[in-house]
Amino acid sequence: MQHAIEALVITVALTLQGAELRSDAQALAQPQGLATLVVGGVAAMAASSTHDRWYDDLRGSWLLERPSDVTDVYGSSSLNLPITFGLWGGGRLLGHSAMARLGSGLTRTLALTQMIVAPIKLSVRRQRPDRSNRLSFPSGHTASTFAMARYVQRQYGGRPSVPLYGLAVVTGAGRMEGNRHYLSDVLMGAAVGIAIGNVTGAPRGDRFRVTPTPGGVRARLRF
Repeated sequence: MQHAIEALVITVALTLQGAELRSDAQALAQPQGLATLVVGGVAAMAASSTHDRWYDDLRGSWLLERPSDVTDVYGSSSLNLPITFGLWGGGRLLGHSAMARLGSGLTRTLALTQMIVAPIKLSVRRQRPDRSNRLSFPSGHTASTFAMARYVQRQYGGRPSVPLYGLAVVTGAGRMEGNRHYLSDVLMGAAVGIAIGNVTGAPRGDRFRVTPTPGGVRARLRF
């Protein structure tokens, strides 16, 4: 049922904002987005070669046990995608442009996150620490929460994003405490989220532009 809700919202988002989502995906494939993913991959590889399993260290932690019950829900796309889509639709119906813009941006951010995370999970097929399935790498909850935090930071500044980054960190730690993910899953999820939040809705321009000047021409390459 959860995956059906996610698929429905993503399908509607693709139908209504397909052009914008394609533009965001293309931006993710540019050097800046790829560099963030590479850094995440390197960090995940480093973690997997050392102490990757933190369940025993974090189990029963009073800082995580109850908060992770909240962040496990908060990081779930079956919850946050319908909420952000509702903000978008409600803003449009009420004529509240700020609400619609926030809902639209977050919906695209989360939709693109799932469109990137799901194929990786199905390709890698890493078994979870609790051995419940083979969808461990990367952490989708962590990716979603960091994507939202980075999007809000870029659009609205650092102060509104601070609590969201805090929730993202607790989400990643809670997924390890709950024996659902390895540290490497969480690190890669954070990198995916930051990379996507960094490009969703970012201003676009011609990557290569030639402008006439009094002394000749000026060429500019934008990433």
